[in-house]
Amino acid sequence: MASTIATTITPDAVLSFRINPGTLLQFLDTRARGGPRLKCFEGSVTLVSPGRSHETMGSRLDHLILALCLELGIKYTSLASTTWTLPCGAGDTAYEADKAYYIQSFGTEKTHQPPDLAIEVVVSHSENKALRAGAFLKIPEI
Repeated sequence: MASTIATTITPDAVLSFRINPGTLLQFLDTRARGGPRLKCFEGSVTLVSPGRSHETMGSRLDHLILALCLELGIKYTSLASTTWTLPCGAGDTAYEADKAYYIQSFGTEKTHQPPDLAIEVVVSHSENKALRAGAFLKIPEI
């Protein structure tokens, strides 16, 4: 008789709330660095503290992208926990990707420039806010 091992997905810790209009930058200043990942679209905030399955999937995607870049000789900059906002917090929209990369703009990226590619791993929350924030911030590929 073959045995079956049940696998469980460890959920992310997710907290959603609204901030007052125009207060995004103050909120970001008071938030601890290295804390939960932030997805904020027009003042609607979601904080995600990644669980094990989230981290595993993100790591696999990161390794795949880095292996492709190395194999093809493509230069890149890899980032995590970087917060992108519109200038002066306009639109109360901010985004932290699980992983992000400057590939096409490698070596020419400017301050506050969004990445060329962002990875968003979704386990316990909707992808809508992250995709909308990424589009609003003009991230070409998520």
